[in-house]
Amino acid sequence: MGPVRAWHDEEEIELGPRQQRAVLAALLLNNGIRLSNDQLISMVWDDPTPSAVMALRTYVYKIRKILPELNLKSRDGGYTVRAEIVDDCRGEPLEGLRSAYFDAQRVRLGDYRLKAREDCLERELDVLELQKHVAAFPLRERPRALLMRALYLEGRQGEALDHFHQARALLNEELGLEPGPELRKVHARILNGDLTPPRRPEQLLPDLIDFTGRAEEIAQALRTLPGTVGITGMRGSGKTALATRIGHLVRGRFPDGQIFVRGGDVADELLRAVGVENPVGDKAALWREKARGKRFLVVVDDVQDAAAVRDLATPGSAMILTSVRRLNELPGVTWLKTAGLAEREARDFFRKVLGPVRCARTRNPGRPRCCWNVSRACRARSG
Repeated sequence: MGPVRAWHDEEEIELGPRQQRAVLAALLLNNGIRLSNDQLISMVWDDPTPSAVMALRTYVYKIRKILPELNLKSRDGGYTVRAEIVDDCRGEPLEGLRSAYFDAQRVRLGDYRLKAREDCLERELDVLELQKHVAAFPLRERPRALLMRALYLEGRQGEALDHFHQARALLNEELGLEPGPELRKVHARILNGDLTPPRRPEQLLPDLIDFTGRAEEIAQALRTLPGTVGITGMRGSGKTALATRIGHLVRGRFPDGQIFVRGGDVADELLRAVGVENPVGDKAALWREKARGKRFLVVVDDVQDAAAVRDLATPGSAMILTSVRRLNELPGVTWLKTAGLAEREARDFFRKVLGPVRCARTRNPGRPRCCWNVSRACRARSG
């Protein structure tokens, strides 16, 4: 989110004058939300003139022409777009756009970038990168606490403690403050020797080498994640195998770990996976607190009751659910249904399981004689 720019197949699209780019930016920053004419005008112009209404309509018309993929819709005197927005963290956010609204958005996006960067640093605990970040933002306490932890885990206890004293002196000199709770907690844990690396669960079931088919369902799931994906079908139809295959395909997107839960008390199992033993109170709320700012992949197999998973979704993490029935009580779930394999997929599966030579021996002009012998394997091992 530096300058507002757009490309189509690697060719940059000319977005027009600054105010037209500002209209586009305001719509994208409110992705999926209907904005009235008055709202858009107040975002783009600090001191609008009567001609702003006509200018806005002209800009919207031109945006529709050059970016038809945005599906820019007019409704009830307002406008809505739906798009996936990615910030590559290069350049000043919304560079070149000037209004009170965009100035406020720049501050918000800047804070969001810092938090996102520090979330990454917490996962990696790279001393050199943390030192660079602390040097750039010396008064932020979270990266200082992360640097102390990283130094300690590398066996550099003296440096970690010395860094605490440096931070304390700087905060006192610049702000007249003592270190906050996070810095003090890390300092105390280093002194007590009980600082340990964060637990990273790796609980996905092994993927199946001879998994076959389900290309359409897998493609839809990949488009949906990190939204919640639900998989339904009869028992033995391959729901778990499909969920596992999808999980292995996307595991790289979720660096904080993958958790597999089979029914039961889902919140309790999630908390145990991240090191919380014998949790009490509101387990769902505690899980959301533990998962805040992290990216977990959670696979919940054989969900019996929507209430077991209703309050467990967290921003940045993803859930894949399997259930015999579609749980319509859960909002925002993209449901996939497993059924029988297509003929071509079934033949590919037989070749993988039996090998091409055995399949050739058993094939006849009608149905392969091996079909009945491997039908149960097909249900269990394919999607």
